[in-house]
Amino acid sequence: MPPTYSMKNGVTSKGTQRFKPDPKKYLHNIDTLWLNVGAVHYDTVMDYALRDILISGRESRNDDGENTAIEVELEGYENPVLFEVHGGNPPLYQYSLRNDSMAIYFAKNDRKNGQLPMRVQINQFPLWEKGVEGAYLEAMSVLKALMFNITDVKLNRVDFAVHSDQFKWTFWDMDSFNYPRNIKDDNKPNFFKLDPGTGDFGTMMVGDRSRLAIRIYNKTKEIEDKQKFYFYDLYRKRDMDIHNIWNIEIECRRPFLKDLVEESDCAEDKKLFDDFNYCLANDGLSRLWSLLMTKYNHNSTHWGMLNKLDKHFRFNDVHGLTVEKDTAASFEKEVPQILGRLSRALITEKDMSLGNAIKKLYEAIPEYEARQIRKGKNVVTFEERVLEKKSKIMNKEVNSSITSQEVISPGEESITISNKEKLDKLMSTFIKNNNDSVQIKNLSSD
Repeated sequence: MPPTYSMKNGVTSKGTQRFKPDPKKYLHNIDTLWLNVGAVHYDTVMDYALRDILISGRESRNDDGENTAIEVELEGYENPVLFEVHGGNPPLYQYSLRNDSMAIYFAKNDRKNGQLPMRVQINQFPLWEKGVEGAYLEAMSVLKALMFNITDVKLNRVDFAVHSDQFKWTFWDMDSFNYPRNIKDDNKPNFFKLDPGTGDFGTMMVGDRSRLAIRIYNKTKEIEDKQKFYFYDLYRKRDMDIHNIWNIEIECRRPFLKDLVEESDCAEDKKLFDDFNYCLANDGLSRLWSLLMTKYNHNSTHWGMLNKLDKHFRFNDVHGLTVEKDTAASFEKEVPQILGRLSRALITEKDMSLGNAIKKLYEAIPEYEARQIRKGKNVVTFEERVLEKKSKIMNKEVNSSITSQEVISPGEESITISNKEKLDKLMSTFIKNNNDSVQIKNLSSD
């Protein structure tokens, strides 16, 4: 590491420039985005059909282990996107719809007390693949397909992530790290996997995760541990040292954002953080980052470059990091476990080949299906399982690889005829010119 990494302005006592961070070697993005959402006629939409469907699906999942799905047809997708009905996050949210890309939480009713009745949580991969704006607009298109006419969207949580090889953090660097203190001054940094001899650590976290927190951690170590090697492609494009990547992640929650609104004397700031559409249109996330940099400080040239991110970059880049890359990496991690389980089928066999193990698996499937039928469970083919998993990913390339729109196994019924009739009536009443639609199906139990 250059000797002036930790020196202010990267200069020696004689003023000689010895190190200057490269702005091209900072990979930044929004890593998590949660939004509070309001809609006109929220109770009307829920009353007609959706609330009954969500209640029925939640009870079916909790009581019988049966999953209920909603198929949503979206513009640009060749096949419907699948959402499963889950429980919510009481006391405000009683139900939710979830897939591998996002979760949508619903209140039973619109309380009309300023608390918006829906919360949308967008996962990491849509944000890295499509950028903040693209992922946000896609989430809103799902709510539109569910017949909601959106009126308000406010930030609930946003996580900023900046990956860089321009600084190697150690415990000793924290001596000059400044962060917001609470009144008792007892919110000290927590270190994980700290080596007291060298000062090396895996993760440092300080703050209150219900308001504002920062994490600094060894991204290279995380990539190796979790086999997220697809990040290396993004680093190599920037000629970054893949063996020394550190991530600075700042997590902001609604209470902190509300305080920013109240503290600011700037009318623009008040609207930026309380109206997400206005925030996007006016580069509000970069503005928020610059305000966060007034809360944290470090006397290194590296941190000086972080202060300039809002000027050099915008937090709405499209990086093309897709979920199928993570799925492939996850499968590779599971290979040893799969092989271990297959080997158990050959304990008494002379033929110890993988082919024989696969044969045993084929022979065991009909017995498994017969047991499921005796239990009154739905039997789903392997192909239908693959289709179901593909349909839960909001990626157009994955979606276009679905060869059949019938994701659910043949013969399964809608939740109730009355709910379907209500849904059809609601669609014809509120979205006569809307091509987006929903279908309600029952899923297999897994």
